[in-house]
Amino acid sequence: MDVFIVIFSILFFFTVFPAAAMGNSCIGCHSKLDQKMAGGKAFYNWKDSVHDKAGVTCDRCHGGNPAAGVPGKAHAGVLKPADPGSKVHMSNVPTLCGECHQTQWKEFTFSSHYKALISYGGKIPGPTCITCHGSMHTAILSPDNVAEACRRCHNPESRLSPNIPVEAHATLDLIFYAKNTVKWSGEFVTLAREKGYPVTDAAAALKQAEEKFRLAEIKWHSFDFHEILKLVDESYEAAKKAKRLADLELSEKPGKP
Repeated sequence: MDVFIVIFSILFFFTVFPAAAMGNSCIGCHSKLDQKMAGGKAFYNWKDSVHDKAGVTCDRCHGGNPAAGVPGKAHAGVLKPADPGSKVHMSNVPTLCGECHQTQWKEFTFSSHYKALISYGGKIPGPTCITCHGSMHTAILSPDNVAEACRRCHNPESRLSPNIPVEAHATLDLIFYAKNTVKWSGEFVTLAREKGYPVTDAAAALKQAEEKFRLAEIKWHSFDFHEILKLVDESYEAAKKAKRLADLELSEKPGKP
């Protein structure tokens, strides 16, 4: 019975904490900490996040030696976020995130947010990736909460372009509308294809819509609303064209038996 319990415990631990099973002491230790502690809270915010599922562990951002089982050695080289030399210092966060999110980082470097951040070297609060997306458990902003996020800095009291929250909400709302239109058009193209209709032109228009939408999503990180809306409009129009062409196939031509 004791042997069974030991085997079950090992299997359970490897299933729940797969990264720990691979020798990552960061996860093995922090998973045991109380959630009221900073280290414990960080672990539980990270657990089951998109970064967890992608295999991005603590050391990828904070440094340290995850192969070491002793805290002193495991934390070697780890600097506090307030230290300008830390990879997670606010002035370094965009570059850190850009190691994986390269296209988004490139667009962000064109933004006034990034220029303000590097101008002050992080000595004053400035916008970074985690300002909008969070850190351990990242989230994608929606039209419902983007205005709230922008309003933290852009408000009548700060006098920093207080109209930005409204513009951001409207822009992101159109992005989501275009996304749904592209998805809806794709369903019609798929239906026509499954029924045996030639969908070459419709598929080409749908591909263009998807590409323009993907560019709009990336361009969002520049906060150039004019360019973003241009791409969104192009995506929307291409998606409508794809649906129209698919509709013509479905209504005018006989399908294959």
